[in-house]
Amino acid sequence: MQHLPSNAYLSVKEYARSVHMTRAGIYKALRTERLKGYKIDGTWIIPANAVLEGRRIHDGRLIGVTELKAGDLSGFLKKRGMRLKE
Repeated sequence: MQHLPSNAYLSVKEYARSVHMTRAGIYKALRTERLKGYKIDGTWIIPANAVLEGRRIHDGRLIGVTELKAGDLSGFLKKRGMRLKE
């Protein structure tokens, strides 16, 4: 019987927690091959250093988009801490 190094692979739950995503999002990334993982006896394991390809950026770039889509430019700028040059 061969054993895997304990710190080399993560479960879906552990990986999801480490990248601040839902488990459903991780499963979808595994199915669409945007994330490398291995399915062993029905259980996914993910290399600890795996990188999710094409992930949405969660660094605030989408802040204010709702206001912008509604045509509220001042609300968009306010949410982002910006203002128009006068």
